[in-house]
Amino acid sequence: MMTSPPKKEDPFITNTTVVRRPYWTVLFVVGVMFVLYILDAPIKFGRAISLDQTKSMAPIIVRVCLVLFMCGNIVMRVLSGAKLFTLFNMFLFSFAGINLFYMYKLGWTPLMFGIEAYRYLYWFIIFLFFFTNAYQFRINNSLINKLLLPWFFFVFFQVVIMNLERAGSTGSLNLLAINAGYIALDFLPLFLILNGNKKGLMNAPYFIIVMIGIVLLVSLKRGAILSYLLGVMAYIGLKEKIETGSLVSLFRTAFKFGIMIILLAIPFLLKADQLMHRFADTTGSGRTTLYKLIYDHWLMGSLSDKIFGYGYISVKSYLDAKFNCPIYAHSDFLEYLHDYGLLGISIYVCIHLALIHVLYRLYTKRHWMCPVLGCFYVIFLCRAIYSGVFAIGPAFALGAMFLGLLGGYYYKLRDLHVKKQKVGTAWGVPKTQNMIPG
Repeated sequence: MMTSPPKKEDPFITNTTVVRRPYWTVLFVVGVMFVLYILDAPIKFGRAISLDQTKSMAPIIVRVCLVLFMCGNIVMRVLSGAKLFTLFNMFLFSFAGINLFYMYKLGWTPLMFGIEAYRYLYWFIIFLFFFTNAYQFRINNSLINKLLLPWFFFVFFQVVIMNLERAGSTGSLNLLAINAGYIALDFLPLFLILNGNKKGLMNAPYFIIVMIGIVLLVSLKRGAILSYLLGVMAYIGLKEKIETGSLVSLFRTAFKFGIMIILLAIPFLLKADQLMHRFADTTGSGRTTLYKLIYDHWLMGSLSDKIFGYGYISVKSYLDAKFNCPIYAHSDFLEYLHDYGLLGISIYVCIHLALIHVLYRLYTKRHWMCPVLGCFYVIFLCRAIYSGVFAIGPAFALGAMFLGLLGGYYYKLRDLHVKKQKVGTAWGVPKTQNMIPG
């Protein structure tokens, strides 16, 4: 009796799905990042502490050691064949390079330059670490997902429990816990890509979406809530379009999602007076005035200032000198227009265009990562417009992790497809073969 030849395994699918290697290096990095967040967190052991109490050398030393460890691993991955210089990466390299160049022009001491460079490049090194490891499939998504869950619930504790307790006892909201809402927002696309097409309540993307929605609702960060809602709409819309192409199915899913949000948010609406007061506030955050000041100052500059900008952290320096208020622009577009001029903002816009290009390519291939990237990019764009992404440095660690995972998987898929290694179906059809390892 003749038997059919064994089916060739798709390396993109079987590398960690079948072997299930833990890849301890990546797990170690994620674990240390979690520990660093706890060390830096403004909420510890059920009590609020001031920012001054968090300024110790321990997190700085650990983070520097972690960066050196990741740099060594990146070199090893590149030497073993991982791609590093893709189109998107080149824009990021250029943007990081212009930041370092303008830092150097400030004439700081080597120690000050090193500290500031490390602070800014922390998220960039995280991106490269996860990109090179994802490119070589050295990622176990299931284990990383389990490791991130306690991190998320720690943030959940910060934002929800402590915030409500503080509001009840002092009548004022804990602003430090409120700002952790943006960290919770970064978990959304990360959990979506780690869970992939898995089913079941605890692994279902909609359960994750609802849990993060509760955190953001109670955090009272209106900008975060807006970007969350738009990001979720993008995810649901693209997911239904790719999988069914039915608008009726889209509206049905959106309705179910809305019911889940309402039901799960009920226990946290006991402090409805603080919540309603926040959303009824129409005085604004002062961003409109701030944006006008920064734009007008750039506009009044010389031709050289318009093209090359005023230099690194010039927004903070300008606002400090004029109003004794050294804050960043709360908009990446205005921040980099003022700091680096038309040259810098052009590179920054190219980063957005590169993300849109990847999103379009995934959409044309009907790949399940398309709605995940769509969700991330909508959130990313909203925050870039009215909050800030790259300007917040180490706080973008989770976003950098997501970009590294998606970028590594995408470019590996593309390279395998170009080489015609029997992985054409990995782009999207059939869906059973359209999976992320792990």
